[in-house]
Amino acid sequence: MTPHLVSVIVPMYNAADTIGEQIEALVAQDYPGAWELILADNGSTDGTLETIARDHPGLDAQIVIEDARRGAAHVRNAAVRHSRGDFLAFVDADDRVHPGWLTELVAASAGVDLVAGDIETESLNTPEARAARPLGSLAFVFDEPDFLPSASGCNLGVRRATFEAIDGFDPTFVVGQDVDFSWRAQLAGFTIRFAPRSVVAYRLRSDRDGIFRQMRGYGRGETKAYYRYRRFGAPRMPARAKVALASFLVLRNPLVPAAIRGVSVERWFAALGYVVGRVEEVPRARFNASVTDRVPGRAGPSADDRADRLSSVR
Repeated sequence: MTPHLVSVIVPMYNAADTIGEQIEALVAQDYPGAWELILADNGSTDGTLETIARDHPGLDAQIVIEDARRGAAHVRNAAVRHSRGDFLAFVDADDRVHPGWLTELVAASAGVDLVAGDIETESLNTPEARAARPLGSLAFVFDEPDFLPSASGCNLGVRRATFEAIDGFDPTFVVGQDVDFSWRAQLAGFTIRFAPRSVVAYRLRSDRDGIFRQMRGYGRGETKAYYRYRRFGAPRMPARAKVALASFLVLRNPLVPAAIRGVSVERWFAALGYVVGRVEEVPRARFNASVTDRVPGRAGPSADDRADRLSSVR
């Protein structure tokens, strides 16, 4: 079913240097249907809102300011409450959508509840940044999922009814709320599809501190998701992968001569951040999963067709 109105939602936090490029790409979309643009600011202190007002006068967009709580999940939920569309499309402020992004995302939504778009990292990043965090198409998440496939919050489409049925994004996830959102939806009986032609240019971190902090967040998010969903079948990290990570940190550390190390220092910082995040999150995630954690959201389609619908998304 074609949406009557699409709400494109862009959460922002200190995005003054990048939001202009994203806005220009969004305004240039070739989508023929009706859509609205919602820019949701999470308490920026770098002049993000002033930059938008200066560089894009007359922009047809709703500005939502939501700074009561920090976090992408919280500000996305707040933006949805201000939106009117029956289909929600999420992108990030530091990326850049391709010209046919929205057209392809909506087209892929026919007959399903969630749509996961793809990314590319070549057009916005230096070779050094790509070497620090090799990241290609997200197709592998759907081709060979360890548990259930998931969408990335930087390129996600979902029907409003589905979003509301599972209570939106979980703000207790600082990072990884998109994986949690995707898994909750599927466990509630909703379906997801990969849209390889709906592409976003994804911006990587380039400095060591930024790389470390981002990967630390991913490590924390993945660990929290594992402990929440292990009772549903989410697998733990294989022992061989843990050994490989530990060996990498020891053998490829910056004290080893570059000719022997064979990888950039930035690549090592990425691995270190990921491991630190996982180690930090384990005690908290274990406690929450055993005592206080729950899987938010109300039931989706009837229980009778849950098995069939889950099998269709694997």
